[in-house]
Amino acid sequence: MATLAVMRAAATMASSSPQQSPRSLQTQNQEASDPSSSTLHFAPGMLDHIRGLTDLSAMTRLLHETIAYQRDIEADMEALFSQRHDLDRKISSLLLTSGEVIEIVKDDSDQMLASVASTCQLAEHVSGKVRELDSAQSRAQMTLAHIDAIVERSNCIDGAKQALDSLDYESAARFIQTFLHLDAQYSNPAVVGEGKEQTNSEQRAQLFEYKEKLENLIRKNLTSAIEERDHQTVVRFVKLFSPLTIEEEGLQTFVNYLRKVIVSRAKEEFDGLVDAIEHFTSGGIAPDFVGVLGTLFKDIALAVQENEEILRLLCGEDGILHAVRELQQECDSRGTLVLKRYIDFRKLGRLAKECSTHTNKNIITVGNADNPDP
Repeated sequence: MATLAVMRAAATMASSSPQQSPRSLQTQNQEASDPSSSTLHFAPGMLDHIRGLTDLSAMTRLLHETIAYQRDIEADMEALFSQRHDLDRKISSLLLTSGEVIEIVKDDSDQMLASVASTCQLAEHVSGKVRELDSAQSRAQMTLAHIDAIVERSNCIDGAKQALDSLDYESAARFIQTFLHLDAQYSNPAVVGEGKEQTNSEQRAQLFEYKEKLENLIRKNLTSAIEERDHQTVVRFVKLFSPLTIEEEGLQTFVNYLRKVIVSRAKEEFDGLVDAIEHFTSGGIAPDFVGVLGTLFKDIALAVQENEEILRLLCGEDGILHAVRELQQECDSRGTLVLKRYIDFRKLGRLAKECSTHTNKNIITVGNADNPDP
């Protein structure tokens, strides 16, 4: 009977715990050699071990241990069941509190979303107004600038007229230069408008009339100064070509003037050289061909160096290059005349002919000596 009870208890525990129990049941089973030293565990293979028991005392002991283990399990279960009400209450309280918090958070989120949307809409509206104001301000500033330009252009026209009446060519040129700058800056009809463009056209026609008058006066006075070899006056009027935007004409006129000066100086030196040659045949001082050429080179170099500022003012580095190229042509022409005179004076052509004849005779003589006539 005891063996049957133990077997039923073990079967009940094994069937109620298909997996390993959280608490291991330990028992001691007395084996054949030492029945009091064996330990029994409720684990897989336990039923086979129970079926193999033959000792009644071991069966009785295992039965008591099993009953005790069952009581411990029941006590633990009772303790867990006693905590269920408290856990249910706490879970209910937690669910209730979480729901209230979630509702509060949702309300705050909706309020914040509405506030952000309202702020975005307000910012977009303000940004649009700012863009409109900026565009209006730009148009107003452009209109004011055009009005100032019209007033300034009128002042330039009046100033140019008064300067021409008083023969103040420099002031007239500055007024015309300022007008041309404003005209280039505000000459777009699409930007200016039809009414203002008509005003600009009238002012432009009047100003160009004064500009043409000033150019004719400058050309006339410059021509007179060139004929009189008045260098300071020539420089004064040539400088006025730049504000009138006719720099190339001024450069060409000034370079032609420099060429005339070089030609005049070179002609004087050449005439002096011819006189020296004529006097040398009568026992005078020997003509200085090197000095004449050196003076020509020096005059050209000084012409470019001393007038570099005005050349650069007219056309920059290109102006200097153009002047050097033009004066170099004059140097070649005048230098060739001097060299021809030197060749004639030293009779280098005759000497070269005699040297050539003498060389040919020597070649013929040497050839006859090497190859005697048989």
